[in-house]
Amino acid sequence: IENNMPTNNLNNIVRQAALESNYGIDPRGEQKYNLSGIKHPGQKIAPKYKATRYKDGFDYFDFDNLKDYANYKVKLLNNRYGALEAKDTDEFINKLHGDNKFKSHYSADVNSYRRNLNNTTSLDKYLIQ
Repeated sequence: IENNMPTNNLNNIVRQAALESNYGIDPRGEQKYNLSGIKHPGQKIAPKYKATRYKDGFDYFDFDNLKDYANYKVKLLNNRYGALEAKDTDEFINKLHGDNKFKSHYSADVNSYRRNLNNTTSLDKYLIQ
């Protein structure tokens, strides 16, 4: 396991990416490797990353490959939300929804996260045992 990350956190990242990408069918992840639909904060904040504007009017990161996306995602989840310190899926969800040092919220719908990340039988074959 890369970077000595606990297995449950790797699995939570997979679950969260699946939820955010509408289980792989969101067009933002199709060509630009942005599986979670991470919004681009603007060139002043993230100048080294390209962005594409979608129909919803927001700019989203364009990653050149899956590894760049994964590295950015891990940093985001760890540095902004402290989510990779979570001991289980419920704590992971809580950290993404305000239980972190910055009181940041990854999404407004904590109930959707609870429902989807705790009920992932369709993803079980992809998770690390």
